[in-house]
Amino acid sequence: MKTAVTYRVEGRADAQVMRILDIPDAKRVITEQSLGRLYESAWLENVMEFME
Repeated sequence: MKTAVTYRVEGRADAQVMRILDIPDAKRVITEQSLGRLYESAWLENVMEFME
């Protein structure tokens, strides 16, 4: 998978890009739920915020 997420952390003007599989534990989570469901549930936004 070569899919990336572009995100901006609240309070910062710059945007970041990260491969989804570079997110800790993403591979396991994607096997349990579809990427569409993770996007729909705001999992991607939440994990990026927690990582900052």
